[in-house]
Amino acid sequence: MGLLNTASLQGRVDLYVQSLDKNFLVPVGGSVVAGFTKDIISKVSKTYPGRGSSAPVLDLFITLLSLGKEGYFDLIKQRKEVYAKLKQKLGDLAGRYKERVLDTPNNQISLAFTLTPSNYKEDCNLTELGSKLFTRNVTGARVVTCSGSKTVGHVTIDKWGCHSNDYVTPYITFAAAVGMTSDDVDKLVDKFGQVLGKLSIV
Repeated sequence: MGLLNTASLQGRVDLYVQSLDKNFLVPVGGSVVAGFTKDIISKVSKTYPGRGSSAPVLDLFITLLSLGKEGYFDLIKQRKEVYAKLKQKLGDLAGRYKERVLDTPNNQISLAFTLTPSNYKEDCNLTELGSKLFTRNVTGARVVTCSGSKTVGHVTIDKWGCHSNDYVTPYITFAAAVGMTSDDVDKLVDKFGQVLGKLSIV
């Protein structure tokens, strides 16, 4: 929240979105949309009446009631520890495959692991990494190819899905979500390493 408040004071932040699964330990499918003024939140809520399911709201309500304030803050503390371990273990794995974990000091949830195309078999489709991990019960990993564009309305977005137009190397993202454990990190990195081992030529 500190970074959001600073950004709002020094620039302009209309809205921010928090996915419920990564931040509140509930199933995928919901999010919290928040902002700094009631007017803009009101405008957003008027554009979406009656279309969304109430299930995510109920999931969040039940989860927060069952955890309580202390339980939730314990999970936040655990998430920070898990993030540090995930970053370290992915960094070790990256070193073995001539890749790297991107340095993103202002993002303490998600990590990006480079996927340099020349390090993999010629017939390797990097986007298949996500599906290969999914079949091994690793969810949430997303491959960003840093190529292609998409037009939304009248706006064309280059390098669709990439966090910067200046970045050229594909990468895969992993999140240290609320509820993730140290054991989960070990399993994730082990399975990711197995997949990389089959595709890498390094």
